[in-house]
Amino acid sequence: MFFKQLLVAAACVLTFAAPAHAALTPGTGPDREIFFDYDPAPIPIRTVGDLVPLTRKDFTDRLSTSVGSYDFEGNATGDSAVPPNSISVDFNDGLNGTSANGSITATISGGGKVVSGINVGRFNTTNGGTRYLEIQSGTGNFAITFNRAVSAFGFYGTDIGDFEGSLTLVLTNTLGVEEEYLVTQGADERNNGSVLFWGFASLDKAYTKVRFVTGASQEDFFGFDDFVVADRSQVLDLPPGQLPEPASLALVGLGLIGAAAARRRRA
Repeated sequence: MFFKQLLVAAACVLTFAAPAHAALTPGTGPDREIFFDYDPAPIPIRTVGDLVPLTRKDFTDRLSTSVGSYDFEGNATGDSAVPPNSISVDFNDGLNGTSANGSITATISGGGKVVSGINVGRFNTTNGGTRYLEIQSGTGNFAITFNRAVSAFGFYGTDIGDFEGSLTLVLTNTLGVEEEYLVTQGADERNNGSVLFWGFASLDKAYTKVRFVTGASQEDFFGFDDFVVADRSQVLDLPPGQLPEPASLALVGLGLIGAAAARRRRA
């Protein structure tokens, strides 16, 4: 009877150890997949401040040093993602190299243009840089389509939250299923000049497209900069101290079976 009970317990462990393929999960611990922080008015205004970069570092700590980023500094002012034009993106930054699978490239299309300087709360977030992607809320929605599936993606957004501004991301996974995430929705005009970071890093999920959907109570503009992307080979295992990986749970279940068998033999 004891042996049968352990078999049932081990089977339950193995059942729950099956990898999940649900949507990304937010959180604050080491096992989170979504990383988000928002500073309504960085001090001094028009800088990334001190708060949000810490969350970005948490995100990049989950990635190998071979990740690439894109900051629009190589684009001419006025480059447009409005059809029939699109902006080509190469995430090989030329410094850290690329993943073992080669460079990740993408196309930004649907809306927005590259601008320079400070524009009523929107600003560049790259050290020593000047340029970023600016879109008009509502009509300037845009999409980033990757040449192959990615398992991590992050970005800075500026001046999002005043005029009841909202930002929603729609991620298309490798099965063609869309997952929707409300990044932020503000209702305070004092959020002029805000900065946010949003990113995800997953060990078992991959996406081929990210669509940016925006809105505001009146005409408004948002800024986006410093996109970071990685494929599955560049996402590191979760830090130590977290719950066991599914494979580890499976080994625990098998260990229970082995212990039960040994006890039975001794009896």
